[in-house]
Amino acid sequence: MALIKRNLMAASFMAFFLALSACTSVVPVPGGTDANNENYFKSADDLREHVGKLQAGMEEAAVFSALERERNDFLQLNPEDVWRLALSRGVVAGGDNPVAGAPGALTGYRLRYKSVTRRHGMSSPIRIRTDESGFSYELTLLFRNGRLLDNPVLSGGAVNEVRTHTLFDYLTPATTFGYMR
Repeated sequence: MALIKRNLMAASFMAFFLALSACTSVVPVPGGTDANNENYFKSADDLREHVGKLQAGMEEAAVFSALERERNDFLQLNPEDVWRLALSRGVVAGGDNPVAGAPGALTGYRLRYKSVTRRHGMSSPIRIRTDESGFSYELTLLFRNGRLLDNPVLSGGAVNEVRTHTLFDYLTPATTFGYMR
């Protein structure tokens, strides 16, 4: 009896997803938004415009003012990340002092700015398609003695991704029969 119930439940799932595929290939289902600090700037172009105003040697307060943000809006990097960033940018030598508070100490800040919208649909009766669009940026600032040590690092850009999975990636025997006890 339990085996029949399990098989009936698995068949019900398959019938549901097959029926769903007729509608969602025409009208995709919203999949939510992955956002991080999206209200900090008007758009990705606005962020790039603000970052374009920054120059090496600017005072820390002037940098945050040009970005129209406060220091506590940023994540402060730990000393290891700051040191790694400084060495990779070639702005320090191996003998420089990375310890916070020491003369010549380095400090770093990071800001993530992201807005990615997802839409889900069926690209075939058994294949689920996810379209992602938007942008994802990461701004990294490196300071020495309260001055911007080098030009800011702005990484990331537009996000236009399509991923597909089959129903069988989600409906495995472990998930199908494991949840039907």
